[in-house]
Amino acid sequence: MRSQRDARQEGFTLIEMMIAVACLGILIGAVRQSTIGWLETTATDAYVLRATTAMESEMDRLRAAKTLPAAGPFKNSELALIPTAEGRRFYEPVKGKLMRVTLIVRWQQPGKEPRNLSIVSLFTDSGAKR
Repeated sequence: MRSQRDARQEGFTLIEMMIAVACLGILIGAVRQSTIGWLETTATDAYVLRATTAMESEMDRLRAAKTLPAAGPFKNSELALIPTAEGRRFYEPVKGKLMRVTLIVRWQQPGKEPRNLSIVSLFTDSGAKR
């Protein structure tokens, strides 16, 4: 027959179980927060990649053009994949026969501040003409 002392040493006490559940809850909360942060970062990175690809594609199109299209909005297939995205091109004459071409993509992810991404290139008169 077991003594009262032996029976008391078996299993966990209620306070031990409460501490274990609290620790598990903290651990689950931390993992959840880091997963949510990772998912948000991944979505932002995907938008930045698409915006960069859209601008590079537009810059390649401008380099291949015989004449530069008017300054203003531009669209392409990559830009269409970013909700609320808007692409714009600007031209600015620089010294001599150089033209500064700036492309900007703006978008806003739900619940976040608006984002801008831009690239700048110089064109000479031997390339596309405006």
